[in-house]
Amino acid sequence: MSFPMATTEACIRFPSASKFWLWVPKLVHVGLLEKSFSQRSTVLPEGLTKLDKNAFRYCPGLMEVTLPSTLKTIGDHAFFLCENLREIVIPEGVTSIGERAFQGCRQMRRAVLPASIKKLSLYVFFECHSKLTIYAPKNSAAHEHAVKRGYGYVETK
Repeated sequence: MSFPMATTEACIRFPSASKFWLWVPKLVHVGLLEKSFSQRSTVLPEGLTKLDKNAFRYCPGLMEVTLPSTLKTIGDHAFFLCENLREIVIPEGVTSIGERAFQGCRQMRRAVLPASIKKLSLYVFFECHSKLTIYAPKNSAAHEHAVKRGYGYVETK
């Protein structure tokens, strides 16, 4: 089954629910998956620029997220307590990651962060896996954050 795509909307089809479709306005936020226990992975649509506060808050089953290249902002607590999220790759162009955005992601071992991020809050990765490694360009805000907080660090270009 297919749905016509308007230029101002994007559609996400969740594999775990064959008849469930979520229509997301491209310039608005995603906040409809808070407290989802069964969603394992999701791909957010191109055109999405802001992931709002609490968008995936307490989705313990979530293991994989693919963020669009158009994303600019990740809101506070966006992935708070997504206990099984193993890694996150933030696309170049994201400038802001909110307070405690990934707090409690206990399985997260890898975070790939771009040079475009200007500042990371002190607790953005609080209570993540003890072997969390941040992959980021040298002398970037993400590099400084990894050193300051004692996370592993791998230089990227």
